[in-house]
Amino acid sequence: MLVNIEKINSGFEKIAHHIIKLRWLYLSLFVVTLVACMYGATLVQIDTSNENSFLESDSINIQTDHFEEIFGNDQYVIVLLENENLFSYVSLSLLRQLHNELNDSVVFVERITSLNDIEFTVGDEYGMVIEQIVPDEIPRNREQLQKIREKAFSKENFRKRLISSDGKQTLLSIKFMPFPEDWQSE
Repeated sequence: MLVNIEKINSGFEKIAHHIIKLRWLYLSLFVVTLVACMYGATLVQIDTSNENSFLESDSINIQTDHFEEIFGNDQYVIVLLENENLFSYVSLSLLRQLHNELNDSVVFVERITSLNDIEFTVGDEYGMVIEQIVPDEIPRNREQLQKIREKAFSKENFRKRLISSDGKQTLLSIKFMPFPEDWQSE
């Protein structure tokens, strides 16, 4: 099989003469194509949400929908805190500082839930008393700290969801408000 180089070169020469002869047409077509591509690039939208990444029947979408049905949105952060004695003055003080710092410095926080702000309801002879498990002024003596520990462990809801059974771990939950459309500018 012989390759006829002269015939190939002659074909390329004809194409080059044709392009040069109609150069303004080809240049304008190139500019129009470039402008159309640039305009099309502005229309490209990137959506990284689970809804567009997975099928509707996928377990991730089903679980996310279930979570949002219960909690309203999926904008939560859970922090696991661990200490040898969560119910010491130092630990409770650090937890309160962390709670306040997050509340003051993180944007779009709707609510922070921690051992620091859990209400404790108890009945008395007049009805019900609602108080904080950890009082505004954190006690320093061992007996009062032990009472805080006993209150925290007396409610099954706290024991199973907020504090580990050994009293060395607790959760700090941050619930965010739905982000507004222009949240980045804020």
